[in-house]
Amino acid sequence: MRRYRIFVVSVLMIIFAGFAFAQEPKKLKRLKPSQYEIVDTSRLAVIYVHRTYDPVLDVAKAPDEMLLLGDKFSMYRSYGRYRLDSLLNKNPDMTYEEYGKYNKEFDGFPDNLIKSYDSGMLQFGGWIFMNNYKYTEEIPKIQWKLAKGTETILGKKCRMATCRFRGRDWTAWYCPDIPISEGPWKFGGLPGVILKMEDSKGEHLIEATEIRQASIPFGYPQKLYVKSTREKFLKELADYKNDPVKSFESVGTVAKDKEGNIIRPSRKKLFYNPIELE
Repeated sequence: MRRYRIFVVSVLMIIFAGFAFAQEPKKLKRLKPSQYEIVDTSRLAVIYVHRTYDPVLDVAKAPDEMLLLGDKFSMYRSYGRYRLDSLLNKNPDMTYEEYGKYNKEFDGFPDNLIKSYDSGMLQFGGWIFMNNYKYTEEIPKIQWKLAKGTETILGKKCRMATCRFRGRDWTAWYCPDIPISEGPWKFGGLPGVILKMEDSKGEHLIEATEIRQASIPFGYPQKLYVKSTREKFLKELADYKNDPVKSFESVGTVAKDKEGNIIRPSRKKLFYNPIELE
């Protein structure tokens, strides 16, 4: 009888152990931080908020962006993506669920722009639908007109300048006390770092929220890119943003009803209003 009890207990323990193992959640693949070909280390970092307004959707978004200033290169990228990479480096066991939560919180995006002062060229990397794209071009030589207006930004007195750049009229405020001829996005060429940019339609406002001494290695993201040109990239991006369903149809990833008819979303256009119109 005792042997029988021991046998029953053993069988039950095996069954419960097997059940518990079956209920144990599957381990997710380990997330990897973005990899970079390091080309420089920053000596100064400027954080901006970039407010963009889409007049068609009547919606505005304001992600944080980051300018890293080195001796031979500069990099402009999503500050949210930088924070996400930093967090992932500190916590390599982060789950996809946690990653998604932080990505939403930080509002990170993959676009990046690197200027090489020695070559006079810049490389832009951006994302469309399912692919990463990159193109190179000369660093723009912007025709600035210096003006008399001033504005104080982050406690620093800034001077005004205006320009027309690829379809938009811009007003900039630059800081002569920081004599670095750089700014957000592709802007630069003034006798001081640009701390604020605003276009005449009020659709783009880029303003510094923090300036700090920072030693941050940076470089080209190591991704599988589709090589493109600026003109081709902008056209493909506009096509996707204005009709995303078409992109999904091209790879067969669309929702269908019971009869097989494509279910189209009520909002066909995605949020989009580019800095460059030409």
